[in-house]
This record gives sequence, C-alpha cells and structure tokens, in this order.
Amino acid sequence: MSFYENLYRKELIPGVKKPGTAEKEFYFEYIRDFARLDKRVQEMLIDRAYEIYSTSFKGLDKNSFADSEFYDPIAVCIKLLLLKTRNDNIIQGFATVALYEFYALPNNFSLSNKYLISNGIVCLSTSYKGKGALKDINITCAHLLVDEYNQGNFIHIDVSSNPITYYAMCKIGKFIVPMYQRVYSEDIEKFMIRFIRKLGYERVEGKNNLVVRDTYGALGIDKRLFLDNLDKLPEEMKYFIGLTGLEDNVGLCFLSAYRAIQGNSLGIPQTDYKSFPDLDAVAYQWVLDSNRPRL
Repeated sequence: MSFYENLYRKELIPGVKKPGTAEKEFYFEYIRDFARLDKRVQEMLIDRAYEIYSTSFKGLDKNSFADSEFYDPIAVCIKLLLLKTRNDNIIQGFATVALYEFYALPNNFSLSNKYLISNGIVCLSTSYKGKGALKDINITCAHLLVDEYNQGNFIHIDVSSNPITYYAMCKIGKFIVPMYQRVYSEDIEKFMIRFIRKLGYERVEGKNNLVVRDTYGALGIDKRLFLDNLDKLPEEMKYFIGLTGLEDNVGLCFLSAYRAIQGNSLGIPQTDYKSFPDLDAVAYQWVLDSNRPRL
C-alpha cells in the first residue's frame, strides 16, 4: 500500500454511471480541494500530471505548470479529476478545474451579476487519445461541478488551441461564445476579455478580440491535414480555423454556460444542465480519514 493511501479513502459518487450501461476500462477519481491534500500527495499527482501534459502541450516547465494549474493565488479552489485504468489503477488522464468568483458589470453586486467561473486543462496519455475518453472526462467533470454548485450563474471560460477540442465543447455545451453564426452581446465579450487578462493571456494583434496568445501550445496538430480538408470539416472547426489560422501558440477564448439564471446581467439565455448523456464509467471522490473533513 502506498503511503498516501493511508490518508484517504474512496467513496462512490452516485448518479454518474447510469444503470444498465456497460463498464469501461477506466474510472474517475474526484478531488474536491487540491490544497487540502498532504504535500507529498500533491507532489506525486503533479509529477504524473506533468508527464501526461508533456505529451499534449508545450511551453511550461514542471514548476510553471504546477503554479499555473494547482497553485493559482486568485482561484477560490482547485479541483482535480483523475482518469484511471481499472486493471492497474494508473492515472492515464486528468482535468484540473480552478474556480473563480467575479462580478461581470461594475458597481453591481446582485446575484444576477455574480458569476462562478471554472477554468482548467484536460490531458490524456497518448494511449488514451482518440478513444472517446476526452468526451467522457469533459462530461463527467461538468456533471460533478454542476451537482456540487447548484445555485447562481456558473460558466466556464477557457482557451482552446485545438479545433477538435473546440468542436467537442460546441457539441457538449448548451450555450457557447463565440460560435459559428451565434450573435452575442458586447458585455459578454468584454467580460471574457477581462477575465482572461487576469489569467495572463494577451490578445493577438490583427485578429478577433477573443484570439489570444496561448502559453501552452498544443502538440500533434496536423495543420496540413486540416487545411487540405477544410471543405469537409464541420462548420465549428472551419470557424475556429478561420479565427486562429492554426498559428503556433494561438488559441481562442470561449465561454460555455453551465448555468445562467433568468435575468442574468450578461443576457445569457437561461441555461441549466439538468441531464447528461449516459456515462459508462464510475466516479469516486477522495475522502480524508480520521477526523479530518471531506476533501
């Protein structure tokens, strides 16, 4: 038994795996508050996460990666979702989620103007790419977050440097900005820009206001394949490529609404995730033993 297994136990999260669905070769473990883990456990998880990150992205050394994804000083909380194989319990993927609280419009402290914002990164090991695990980890992460935070406005703002990732978000999300043929308010765009600047992203001159310089830089994107087959691509991918040009270290800032209450200050259509596609992987949450509180 590893030393860190004495510090927590796993508890099944009900409602993630739908009855009657087949078992997959992986399962999820959900850590609600990374900061409350033992430091040795934090280091172990960061080491493995960086190994996986390095197969998908470039641009950050391990210390910078840890600071960016696990120790953001302005985040309210950092969460971690692990994808593990059933046969050997090895971590083969992860999603980090940093949560922030912002008021969208100045001098307005009403509930309709308050937004819980999630931001993070999803990475899979090479052996799990292209197997549908990306969709599963995104949907499971959204499911857990919406269940945990079930009041008020809750949105996800992030940067995508990969047309496939952006396309997947468009198919999963109920309200995405920007999106092909979608009209959205100037207030939404201004708020997205203000938030993303707080995270250190800068606009790419000469492009759309939501196109930014991306520190990460995705690996393994076959630009020629996309460009040579542009006419065959879904409209969402064409839209992404038209905005970013698939340039190195360039990404598109996007917003996905998990929940928007009626009359919210940004004019986002009332949105609430009340149902999710059937999932065929179970999820556990880490629970601290002895008298220490749940993570």
